[in-house]
Amino acid sequence: MRQTKRLPSEFESIAILVEKIKYPQLSLEKLADKLKGKNLFIEPEAIENLFLHHGLVIKKTTFELIRCLSQYLDKLIGNISPMLLFPTPGLIEFRPSLDKCSVCGGALKVQKTRPRILTTLHIGKFYAREVILVCSKCDCKHRSEQLCNLVPPSANLGYDVLVYVGKALYIRHRSEEEVVAELAEKNIQISPRGASSLGSKFIVYLAIAHDRCSDDITEAMRLKGGYICYLDATCEGRDPILISSLDSISQIVLCNIKLPAEDEKHIVPFLQRIKKNYGIPIALVHDMGRGILNAVARIFTGVPDFICHFHFLRDIGKDFLGDQHDIIRKTPEQASDQLETALPGQTTQTRR
Repeated sequence: MRQTKRLPSEFESIAILVEKIKYPQLSLEKLADKLKGKNLFIEPEAIENLFLHHGLVIKKTTFELIRCLSQYLDKLIGNISPMLLFPTPGLIEFRPSLDKCSVCGGALKVQKTRPRILTTLHIGKFYAREVILVCSKCDCKHRSEQLCNLVPPSANLGYDVLVYVGKALYIRHRSEEEVVAELAEKNIQISPRGASSLGSKFIVYLAIAHDRCSDDITEAMRLKGGYICYLDATCEGRDPILISSLDSISQIVLCNIKLPAEDEKHIVPFLQRIKKNYGIPIALVHDMGRGILNAVARIFTGVPDFICHFHFLRDIGKDFLGDQHDIIRKTPEQASDQLETALPGQTTQTRR
């Protein structure tokens, strides 16, 4: 068979691979005829060149054909990225959708236009011209709803960038430098300090969103029979104490806050907030700290109150077996030190 140097285009290659996967027994000529029925006129020689180019002439499995097809699809999708379609930042105008004032129904007129340079994940960098309208009667200002949903006020990075950074830092546990490198691949320039700032804002927005969803969370817990309020506090060194509340049934975190001390006067407002947002729990579970005990008795009077088994066993274990545990923990170290003195350089395996 006479071969030509022509390779099918990316679109043609995708069509060829799809038909070959669907009809693996077709010859090159039959495959070319099949494609003609889809208004694709590709010579059998070009089809063979495609298979030669990817090493698919020798009998290959359908999996290898699918893998080749996937590579073409990924390449095609990459080539239609907005940032590649529009290498020069475009200009997009944003104006309110209203033609009358939402407050008094008065006529709206243009107060001013404001240029902004913005960046989002799905558009990339672009120029925005924001048209701000004002009511001729009550002077109420109206801004573009689309722009407000796209970017925070006075910011140049979209909400989607903020969410990407927040998830990368707190869910995928990436460092600021790693986040900067990931965004650079998406043609978004940001500094490590900027990534850290976005991460902090992400936490604030998440806390606000969680608080606004309290009614939905309460209804979801009600449908499961209510909630069991699990309380626990932790701290590292001299840092503020982080106290958290969790519904033991749904595993939903209800609330958490940093407190200067784990005492009654600081825990009471925290429990009052839980009570206001989610109502009275079925029961409470917590450690034996005096501050939590007094605060719970004060805010949730009459609610069944239980001691956490883990904290109970850990505390009673320290009381009964603390000294013995210290002896067992320290003895191997002391013995190893004595052996090191007697047999220098021969106790590496003992320490392991």
